[in-house]
Amino acid sequence: MVNDSFEHIVQARNPSTYFALGAFMALAYVIWVLGLPLIAELAVAVFLAVVLHRLTVNPKTGFRITERAIECLANGETSVIALHEVDGAGVIVLYDGSTRCWLNLRGGGIQALPGVTGMDAGQLIRELRDRGIWVSQSPVA
Repeated sequence: MVNDSFEHIVQARNPSTYFALGAFMALAYVIWVLGLPLIAELAVAVFLAVVLHRLTVNPKTGFRITERAIECLANGETSVIALHEVDGAGVIVLYDGSTRCWLNLRGGGIQALPGVTGMDAGQLIRELRDRGIWVSQSPVA
């Protein structure tokens, strides 16, 4: 058993979003300096507002495995599943290379693990097995 935590969280606040912010700010400045039509200024202002909204809201998807639980972050909500409630897990890699994972709960329920699409399936399997969770893996589906 491992005593440290592991997390994989995907969020909107990343380098590409900051690059988009800088690019739209520079474009807005150029349009203003050149005196281009108002419609161009409005279009850039709308895109700039979308990027700023994404940076401030910063939607997160993913999970965190601690000593005693798995915390799932999706759609602005956090759900916590105790490790002793997890009967096993299934991991599958699709043809496009994306990973899918679900947790089989002792009560018969199934919980999808959010944010694993771009994650390395091998690392996910190791992290779950290190915490005593039985993992069924499938090759490319």
